[in-house]
Amino acid sequence: GEYFAHMLRSYAPNMTFKKGPASFHTYQKRPKQRNGSDCGVYVLKYMDYVLRGISLENQEWSADDALIFRYRIALEILKRKARP
Repeated sequence: GEYFAHMLRSYAPNMTFKKGPASFHTYQKRPKQRNGSDCGVYVLKYMDYVLRGISLENQEWSADDALIFRYRIALEILKRKARP
């Protein structure tokens, strides 16, 4: 819990988060993985886009995009810093 809260604060320092029950939004037209191995990458990129205020509606990501995302995520983990 606290680690996740710390990551959110460092990743999105200008955002405020309300305490209490979470609210959810479902995107019907969002990028969908086409294989059985990119689900984690897609979840992390969904979170990235939502935290940055970028709409997932009508986004399309290819297998090549997922590979690039995977490398970027690995680099951010190694550097212990999310890109701005």
